Amino acid sequence: MIFFQKKHLFLVGIILSVALIIIATSMYPGGSPNDVSSHDFSWQHNYFCNLFDKNAINGQQNSSRPYAIAGILFMCLSFLVFFYQTSIKLSKQSGQKIV
Repeated sequence: MIFFQKKHLFLVGIILSVALIIIATSMYPGGSPNDVSSHDFSWQHNYFCNLFDKNAINGQQNSSRPYAIAGILFMCLSFLVFFYQTSIKLSKQSGQKIV
């Protein structure tokens, strides 16, 4: 059963993407360029790409990696849906081809 309409697919994808990224940041084992011994992800001291490494900066295996990859995948797919739906709504065919 579908709980949302097609027009809300972009919004649902973005919400899912953000949720997965938040899960990934909460599961990050730790370490940052400033403090290798830190125990979590710091939005101030870590880079977003640290979530995608096989090992965290502190040397532990990065258990947040699958969630970060899934979050970015859903974000990319959501933007694909957004631009496709936007191009359909344009009245001029030249505008549709550009989008």
